[in-house]
Amino acid sequence: MMNTNNENPTNGVNELTTACSQLTPGNGAVEDQAVRGRQPATGTTRRRYTREDNRAILECYYRSRPQELGYRQRMHNIWKENEGFNITEQRLADQVRTIKNKGWFTSEELDEIERKATTTETVQEIEVQEMVEEFEETPEAVSLEAEL
Repeated sequence: MMNTNNENPTNGVNELTTACSQLTPGNGAVEDQAVRGRQPATGTTRRRYTREDNRAILECYYRSRPQELGYRQRMHNIWKENEGFNITEQRLADQVRTIKNKGWFTSEELDEIERKATTTETVQEIEVQEMVEEFEETPEAVSLEAEL
């Protein structure tokens, strides 16, 4: 289905005009060229994490028992309970990985944060909260609530 009209010639492959086939990266005005690299979504700005933010993120990470399945969801729930800024579960996990890979804290600081986050009182508080949440989802809790 080759267009033989000289006003709008096509390349015959997918009806693209030859003018379109000449557009390649680097051609055209600089302001019309797309910026390379990852860009934040429209209307958003990149968050700059402070050292305190990163410390709080690591505390949530260690409190979530990362050696067990489901730690990311627990970490995100802990973050939300502590009234941290709005952040997704994925972004929180990415930030933990970045903190560890970039070495922003010394091993001594990491050990201190982990010790603080995993004291028996803190772990017990988390376990009690999880038991309460699990119970609230059971039929017994629903019927108990209806009686009150």
